[in-house]
Amino acid sequence: MKVLVREMGVKALPLLVLGSWFLVLDRHGSWFMTAGLLPCYSTGSTLNTPCFALMTASGPEDAELRLSAERAGQLRKEEELEKRRQAAAQKEAAKASERAQRAQHQEQKVREEAAVTTAGLNVQWDKAFATVSNKEGEARNICFDLWRASRPGTDGPFPVVVWLHGGGWKFGTHHTMPAFLHKFVDAGFAIASVGYRKSGEAAFPANLHDCKAAVRWLRANGQDFGLSKERIAVLGNSAGAHLASLLGTTAGIAELEGGHLGHEQESSAVDAVVAIAGPADLWQTCGNHDSPKTLEAQLLGAAVGTVPDLARFASPVTHAAHAAALPPFLLLHGDQDEDVPFEQSELLLQALLSSGSEASLIRIAGGKHPNFGDRLQNGADVSLESAWDAWSEALEQSAVRFLQRHIC
Repeated sequence: MKVLVREMGVKALPLLVLGSWFLVLDRHGSWFMTAGLLPCYSTGSTLNTPCFALMTASGPEDAELRLSAERAGQLRKEEELEKRRQAAAQKEAAKASERAQRAQHQEQKVREEAAVTTAGLNVQWDKAFATVSNKEGEARNICFDLWRASRPGTDGPFPVVVWLHGGGWKFGTHHTMPAFLHKFVDAGFAIASVGYRKSGEAAFPANLHDCKAAVRWLRANGQDFGLSKERIAVLGNSAGAHLASLLGTTAGIAELEGGHLGHEQESSAVDAVVAIAGPADLWQTCGNHDSPKTLEAQLLGAAVGTVPDLARFASPVTHAAHAAALPPFLLLHGDQDEDVPFEQSELLLQALLSSGSEASLIRIAGGKHPNFGDRLQNGADVSLESAWDAWSEALEQSAVRFLQRHIC
């Protein structure tokens, strides 16, 4: 063991050295360990005068002591890392609990607002039609709300309109009840507002699987609720219109059916489609093919440019141009829509007509992108009645008449 001491003006006292570590007794009687350049103190009267001990070590005893010290240091690091991991886990659990409480509060708020909107109707909330696993592997139900007239003499069987809310495949809830749907109930339709998995939970085609499973469930069980299993149409807005258009153009395509969700013996085909401002070609609507953060990328589970075949497969125009015996389509779109350009509905119309299908497009002059309470973010929802001045006549008259003609 070599201990080299450089003293600053006084006689130095070498203390105990362990390998590359120093055990030092300070002037208060406390021991501490240090390494490298060691401050030490004089045995003279000026105890606070520093000197420095620079150590070099040799020999098997030193190596063993050094190894023990290194192990002790490693254990301390591991203990500290474990404490940090536990603290991070506790923090994340607290955040998850807070998110769940906010979601529950928001869900209750939407339910309360929907209860006001559906006053005077026969409403059944949260009818489970399929069970799926969430990201944590926990089972949860996918549900729909059922709205029917409660007037005397309105016992059914009711023709069914499946309502698919919008929200960029990411937001929204099946509890949203736009007021215009009252017109459909008044006209004798039952409304099944169907929930589906959002892009943050599962990528396409999970949401389409859910919608098709709902149609099959209604065909299998509808008679128990006074519904007609033979007369089912679909009505959707924005992202919901995209899914509605796929419901109308992809019946029987095995990869898109989601038969594992139940009632596989029933058909998921619909008898009519009303699509409001829906994306038809995801490659065109996506503004950045390289970004994984666009709504289309989140829907598909990857940047659109990395999955071009999937983007085409998830686009209604792909299927509309080649499918046979499609149901009649009514498309509605505002010509000032900045979220989903009007040209998207023109593309779908052309594809439908080229396959010999019955299809028409109503242009809403000056109409922007309709938002019927789809986006529920930061605890505040968007008005359920935005943009109705331009849309009310087309929806309350043309769409109702279209469905009366085809499923009543």
